[in-house]
Amino acid sequence: MSNPKSTVAQEIDARILHTDLARAMKSCGRYQDEREIIDTILDMRSQVRDGEDPNEILHDEGFEPDYIFDLF
Repeated sequence: MSNPKSTVAQEIDARILHTDLARAMKSCGRYQDEREIIDTILDMRSQVRDGEDPNEILHDEGFEPDYIFDLF
């Protein structure tokens, strides 16, 4: 029997990797692998939930505000 938690985590990871932001991160070449991209996006989302400006977060990572909706 599969572990439901790992299945949920895998689904979340897959959804994150299908965002425009993740695709942009893959193509920029600054991130070593998909795990680093997922962790970075989750961290960015956490910062937004904590009240940080999503435009600034994207700018700090070197991305345009076009990807703001991928942080919610």
